[in-house]
Amino acid sequence: MKNIYLKIFIVLTIIGILLHSNSFKISLFLNELAVMGSNVVIHDQHHSPIEFKIVETKNRDGKLAIARVVKDKFGIWHTEDINYSKELYENVHIAGAAWIFTLGARRYDSNVNAEFVKEFHSYYSGIGAKKLIHIPSEMIPSNVVISVTQAGEAFQIKVTKSSDSEDGLIFDPTELLYDLGVFDI
Repeated sequence: MKNIYLKIFIVLTIIGILLHSNSFKISLFLNELAVMGSNVVIHDQHHSPIEFKIVETKNRDGKLAIARVVKDKFGIWHTEDINYSKELYENVHIAGAAWIFTLGARRYDSNVNAEFVKEFHSYYSGIGAKKLIHIPSEMIPSNVVISVTQAGEAFQIKVTKSSDSEDGLIFDPTELLYDLGVFDI
C-alpha cells in the first residue's frame, strides 16, 4: 500500500514540476493566444517584486495581441491583461500596452511630502506602415524617448516618458505617425 502512495506522490510531483515550468505557455494557451510565434518584447522586474513580460502574439483568429503576463509569488505566470489590435484606419492595425514604474522619491526636508518620481512606459505593435518610420527629434517632447523597430509594414514602438511634466501620463505616437504620413489613407 505504501508503494502505491509513493508512486502517486512521484507522479503528482512530476506533473506539478511540468505545470510550474510551463506556466507561461499554459497561461497564453488558456487565454486563446498563440504560444508558437509569440515574442517576448519586454521582460522586467525593475524596482518591484513583481516580474512581468510584455508579449506580442496573435489570438486564434490571427488578430494581433499584446499581453501582459505576470509571475506570482509562487513562480507561476498569469496573463493579467490582453489588448487586441484595433483598426485605426483602413489596413492599419495597432495594439498597445502601458505600465508605470515608481523610481523613487525626492524631498529636501523630511517634514515635506515627498514627490514620487515615475516613468510611464508604453509599447505599440502594428501593421500598415507605408514608408520608413522616422520621427524627427523636434516632434518628440523633451521628457519622452521613442524607440522604433520596423520590418516592412510591421512596426514596434516603445515609448518611455518621465513624470516631470503635467501633459498626460501616456504619450501615444499614433497621431504623430498619421501626421508624418506613415499610413496610406
